[in-house]
Amino acid sequence: MRGLPFSADVRQIREFFADYRVSEKDVIIDKSHGQATGYALVFLENEEEAQRAKKALDRQYVGSRYVDVFFPDSKK
Repeated sequence: MRGLPFSADVRQIREFFADYRVSEKDVIIDKSHGQATGYALVFLENEEEAQRAKKALDRQYVGSRYVDVFFPDSKK
């Protein structure tokens, strides 16, 4: 994910992925140098679930910001 509000926490990200099985250990918020960067990694059960989440959640809002849901090895 990218574009997260800097104040976003694991709970908010899990709520965003409410239709998918995401536990606390499945969310890693990037905090380079101790500060949030707006990026997070979210691990889903399998590739099918990840594709479904990307299709449903890409460009949806977390708070007042829309986020990009993408695969790390993709161009977007």
